[in-house]
Amino acid sequence: MKFLSLVLYFSLMITSAFSQDSYFDSLKKILPTARDDTNKVYAYSDIAYSYQWSNPDSALLYALPGLALARKLNFERGEYDLILPITEALSLKGNYPQALKFRFRSIELAYRLKDPTKIANSLALTGNVYTYSNEYGEALKYLYRAKNTNAVTLGGPKVLNVMIGKAYFLLQKWDSAFVYIQKAYDLDQADTNDRWTEPPHYLAALYEQKGDLVKALGLYKESLTMGGANNSILQNYNGLASVYRKTGQTDSAIHYAKQAISLGITVSITVPVIEASALLVEIYKSQHNVDSAFKYQEILLIVKDSLFSQDKIKQLQNVTFDEQIRQQEVSIEKEKYESRIKLYALVAALTVFITIGGYSFYRYRRRRKLQSEQEMLNERLRISRELHDDMGSTLGSISIYSEVAKNRSAKNENADEVILKIGAASRELIDKMSDIVWSINPNNESLEQLQNR
Repeated sequence: MKFLSLVLYFSLMITSAFSQDSYFDSLKKILPTARDDTNKVYAYSDIAYSYQWSNPDSALLYALPGLALARKLNFERGEYDLILPITEALSLKGNYPQALKFRFRSIELAYRLKDPTKIANSLALTGNVYTYSNEYGEALKYLYRAKNTNAVTLGGPKVLNVMIGKAYFLLQKWDSAFVYIQKAYDLDQADTNDRWTEPPHYLAALYEQKGDLVKALGLYKESLTMGGANNSILQNYNGLASVYRKTGQTDSAIHYAKQAISLGITVSITVPVIEASALLVEIYKSQHNVDSAFKYQEILLIVKDSLFSQDKIKQLQNVTFDEQIRQQEVSIEKEKYESRIKLYALVAALTVFITIGGYSFYRYRRRRKLQSEQEMLNERLRISRELHDDMGSTLGSISIYSEVAKNRSAKNENADEVILKIGAASRELIDKMSDIVWSINPNNESLEQLQNR
């Protein structure tokens, strides 16, 4: 039954790993033809995240184009997410200045996004980079700032407690380290679904420091049975080797030290190999086993030389990376400058268009006004001519009617009819005079009023 359970467990693990590989392979295939949108940013982020601790170069290969796209789209959440794999990859490569530069940017983004969890995470991870770079005092400042936000950080409280405890451990402040590592260990014990190698490993190291080798041995073994990343396994191998040597179990110490050397060389993690080789040199010297001591002394020197060469390669890679980041920033600034130029050109074009349009409308209104005034003037002149002619005719009629009335009166004839005609002509003349008075009134400026009159 136990065997079947193990088979089922490993089958599920293999299936899960295969599914994840298929997922990332599909993402890689669609990236070249995918639209430049936020979904593409997330795809870059997912792939980079999967590589950040196993293959930092591949992590950067996918994270940097994603970062450039996020900035181009002004997608700050995407930019924030991509900073995690970038800083972890840079820290593994030893480029702490650039890692911190990105971490400070993540803090700025977190506050702009007003997300308490992102704020806490960005502060804690900045502290973690300081721990990587052996600046433990600065690390604690940022880790406590993260703790004081009272927000849930990445991985929960146990991760933050380990980060703080680890910084105290490396500062050799054993009591403070014990408080936080013990808290993390208790939380990890309660979290049966997601056990973590770090709490028992550092608690074992603290008990070893205190001289309680029995507890230290049990905790190293507990951490080792969880598996975890290669670096965690190597740390536990060396921890067990150290405790077994102190308890006089030399064969076991040699066994685990050799395990550390074998795995470390295989996965190219050199620092644990140096520690294990140094331990074996001491053991074999104490046994007067010159050949074995010489053998592991040679391994120690070769690995140290390799580590020195790796440091040189890292320095060269970091210079290249710094230049790549600089070129990317220059490119982004250039795009922003070109966008501003386009915007200014558009604004200038709109300003010219509006100015020309406004002036054309003004000219049109002015022309219409002058045309209207001219039409009104023409209408007034026409009315004036008509009134002038009508008044001349009416006055002529009155003059004639007056002569006729005068002659009839001299002959004692009836002149009533003629007088009535003179009255009618006079009234008509009065009406025409009224029209003249109306036409020169400034309140009657409308062409329609003139026409209706």
